[in-house]
Amino acid sequence: MSLKYLRAILFFAAISIVASPFAFAESNSSNIRLHFSNKVFDPVKEDATSEEVGQDSVPIMQTMRLASDSPEYYILQFDGPIKKEWKTNLILKGVTFFNYVPDFAFIIKAMPSLQEEIKAAVHVRWLGEYTPDLKMSKNVYLASKDEQRENGGKLKLLVAAFAGENMDGLEASLKNIRAEVLSSFENSWGIKIKILIDPENVEEIIQINGVQWVEPVRKKSLFNNAATDILQVRELRNTDPLKTSKLGLFGEGQIVGVCDSGLDTNNKATVVDDFKAAGDIGDSSRIVDIVNCFTNKTAFGYGDTNGHGTHVAGSVLGNGRMSGSAPLTNTYPDDSYTGIAPEAKLYFQATDDFEVELATIFQEAYDKDVRIHSNSWGTSRCYYSISSQDIDQFSWDYKDFLILFAASNDGLDLDQDGVIDLYSLSTEATAKNSISVGASEDLHLDSSIYARSYTSPIYEDEMSNNPMGLAAFSSRGPTLDGRFKPEVVAPGTDVMSVYSTKSADYTDEHYLSESGTSMATPLTAGARALFREYLIKKENFSNPSAALVKATLLNGAVDISPGQYGTEEYQETQKRPDFAQGFGRVNVAGSINAEEDFEHLYYDITTDAPADSDYKKELLFDVTDNGGKFATTMTWTDYPGAPLSEGKLVNDLDLRIKSPSGEWIYPDNAQSVTILQKSSFGEDANLWGNPEFGFGAVFTPTDYPCTLSIVSFTLASSSTAFPVIGAGTICVYKYSEGQISDETIYRQKIIRNVSKSDPFYLNWPVDIPISSDSVFVAFMPAANIGVFYDNAFASGTYYNNKGLGWEEATIGNPVDPAISATFTTGKNSSLFDRVNNSLSITIDNAEIGTYTAEVTAYNIPQGPQPYALVLGGVGGIVPDTGSDSVTINPGQPNAPTVVIGNKERVAQSAATIRQNTGAVLDDPVADVVSFECTITAGANDTQPVSFRYAASNLPVVAAGSLKLNKILSSGQTLVFKYPEVKTYTDGNWWLEDLAGDFLGPNTILSSATKYFVVSVVKDNGDFDLNKTLLQVEDPQVLTYSAPSSSSGSGGCVLSSKGNGDMLLLLLFCSVVGLLRGRSL
Repeated sequence: MSLKYLRAILFFAAISIVASPFAFAESNSSNIRLHFSNKVFDPVKEDATSEEVGQDSVPIMQTMRLASDSPEYYILQFDGPIKKEWKTNLILKGVTFFNYVPDFAFIIKAMPSLQEEIKAAVHVRWLGEYTPDLKMSKNVYLASKDEQRENGGKLKLLVAAFAGENMDGLEASLKNIRAEVLSSFENSWGIKIKILIDPENVEEIIQINGVQWVEPVRKKSLFNNAATDILQVRELRNTDPLKTSKLGLFGEGQIVGVCDSGLDTNNKATVVDDFKAAGDIGDSSRIVDIVNCFTNKTAFGYGDTNGHGTHVAGSVLGNGRMSGSAPLTNTYPDDSYTGIAPEAKLYFQATDDFEVELATIFQEAYDKDVRIHSNSWGTSRCYYSISSQDIDQFSWDYKDFLILFAASNDGLDLDQDGVIDLYSLSTEATAKNSISVGASEDLHLDSSIYARSYTSPIYEDEMSNNPMGLAAFSSRGPTLDGRFKPEVVAPGTDVMSVYSTKSADYTDEHYLSESGTSMATPLTAGARALFREYLIKKENFSNPSAALVKATLLNGAVDISPGQYGTEEYQETQKRPDFAQGFGRVNVAGSINAEEDFEHLYYDITTDAPADSDYKKELLFDVTDNGGKFATTMTWTDYPGAPLSEGKLVNDLDLRIKSPSGEWIYPDNAQSVTILQKSSFGEDANLWGNPEFGFGAVFTPTDYPCTLSIVSFTLASSSTAFPVIGAGTICVYKYSEGQISDETIYRQKIIRNVSKSDPFYLNWPVDIPISSDSVFVAFMPAANIGVFYDNAFASGTYYNNKGLGWEEATIGNPVDPAISATFTTGKNSSLFDRVNNSLSITIDNAEIGTYTAEVTAYNIPQGPQPYALVLGGVGGIVPDTGSDSVTINPGQPNAPTVVIGNKERVAQSAATIRQNTGAVLDDPVADVVSFECTITAGANDTQPVSFRYAASNLPVVAAGSLKLNKILSSGQTLVFKYPEVKTYTDGNWWLEDLAGDFLGPNTILSSATKYFVVSVVKDNGDFDLNKTLLQVEDPQVLTYSAPSSSSGSGGCVLSSKGNGDMLLLLLFCSVVGLLRGRSL
């Protein structure tokens, strides 16, 4: 296993534990911290001052100013989990509550004359000013040279102000400090003003009363660089009345919003046929509208010259008309390039620079009845921003509106250890309430390869040859506050979809292959449309919440651990949820009631939602057979966080499961850490042109013990001509009593392609325990690379090395915080999760009996808090292992109509089989099964037939190590093939769990679990014993022979849906295609 991921898991995760129930006393009013993005401290115990500010700066927290005639902004902290009446009592006194600040605090607005009365109120622990130091992002000065040049040497910033402030007055105040106002926006959440300002005037912004937060405006980009079967979508399209599922889900009745570069011609009447309705080829009724959101309005008329938006929309809901589908009859062949929800409608918002106001974009879409909104673009910086808050705010206001963002394509391996680095998400992907989507591998015969910037084993790997693997370029989490991101992954390599006829490189081809999280996100959006259609049509939810659709998605996702590189040094994917795959790969069929013997229960809790910590609710699920998987997932649309506190969890719900035997099971990989502080420093401009010199800074944590979790650098090349391959070493030393120790406690070389004009921002996990003193964090260049800076903060804690050892640096005005350090600390002991608003509990081998899901509320400062819960396990009809259990496989898409005739299953030893048939076999592990069937002439009669029957007491081995043998009349045998993914090809066989989900060949079986044996036989093919046309006969037996020596990547036990839900992944593949792609 990769040490990089092992450190992160050991530090962040408190793994789900089975224990007796007990009470947790997690809040201790004598030691409650305030968590700001740049400082974490206990305000009662500490004289908290900013250690990064100059001589004229004020303390972070200070005593109250003298009373004035106008209201002021304060930080109010309670002494524990917040009760509604505590806030109500203060509201009646004239207090206005704004952003929640962990732990148990708010930014409030009140008249200064109320200070003493507020401090005397019951359960108020502390009251202090909301001072200027708390209002500015540490990333304000991190603008590239190109960005500054484009802006005339100025910084482009976004200034957020509290609701109720006067926007005209704020604009006037900004102009008074020589800021140029570019745009303004106001809604019920507050005011946002985009400005240009000289760097030396930035500090004046946070002195303006009513300003809440200041952060940089960063450039947004598209995340460019055969999936239907991988996502198991085809089974949901089944409309055959003879099939047990009969789901018939195509996205009908759903409207999906897409904001992207354009839709083909940007004209409803002339767009390509794949976006037209099922009937008349000229019917554009599936397109609700194509809205011109271009900054250059004229350019909209040129159409989608980029091609990205057309490709994205095709993956969501293209109907494949140009590749052979027949939407009017719901016919979508395996070889057609059909989107996931081909009968959904589209509301498209076309933009050229993505400088869009998110609240406006979302509101316009919502007003057109859009309830799923897909976005394959963003800002490549892993921090919670005002954009992240915008997403969470709209989601809170409209809890049936589901937003998706691509995770980004910033997956890198800077230390060249063969494992992709952490902390590379886009800013928008850090939002709590959206779905962030990463890219898994697709499956194609002709696959792209990775660039030389990756090392072994990534460089030697193909991009689209293992659906259990993650794309190397796909950004990894977690967020800076430790949340699981991305939530899910979906195929994002070599994805085929619609080609824009207005694209600059358009040929006569109708479809194009692309790679990126941009491709994975629309596939997931299409899956969400199917989930929503299912919940409305089949489960009778009139308007399912976004949380319920999200919980459905996560609960059925496939755990793809250990990934494509096994369990040794290159493993990055751990048991779900983790920081690479999130909750797993999207699996549509595994998330709904598609099987009679595997049941899902769905709960959308709104009317009696928890309002405070007194809440408790129990939900029951009866498991009807031993050994199957039981899974539950709870999600909630959390109240928006604040950038000043990294968007941390506001309303905190708890979930645990009580087994039939009385044991309590807690959430998978529960997170219980918090950021202690984030400190930033700049550096001396005089050093920048000398990459051979090192530069470092001293950081002192505010509390011990703690962990130095992340060090951050802004790196640039000394070359002015073009990007170059640069190298350097990250070093951490002990620092005590003004001396840098000779002892290096961390050292890691990195390699990165960088340029002078476009600095690279690096978050690097180090996870070093700190028990005392300080640390010295340094970057030592090796070639062509150095720490980027313009100026620095006035302090004596910066050092440079000019070849003669470290010495204090002489520095000027505060401009560029080029080195940062993030310290974290564990919260009070808990088996519950204190970080995420999506929780799962997975039991791989459930016992018969009633499971009780208990939901409680730990802290609800902004209630009431609705939530959704999905429970799934073996319920309903339990398959037996008698002769009647031999059936036609109900999950086969486009299957012929079949009538099954004689069937029998008999337990026989290898000796008996040899005596009766002459066949020489290994030891049977299941009955000899025989069946005959007749295929009805007509539609699909040339397709193979698949059979299914239940088996139990199988050996505890990898599924692919079993052999399914065809017994021929001559006494000879043929061995069926176990494929990597579920494919209906003559001679294939596989195992499924009782949910109907494919088990990959590396899935370790349980002897206590029942499975389905599925085999595929084509009429008159090699595996058909009856050579009469339309007659199929197939005697078979499952055997196992223990190997003489061990081999393969043992030691990793996957869930019963482990390697398999490749059908889901393959299903996604067929939506988008099988061609070799290009990486953009």
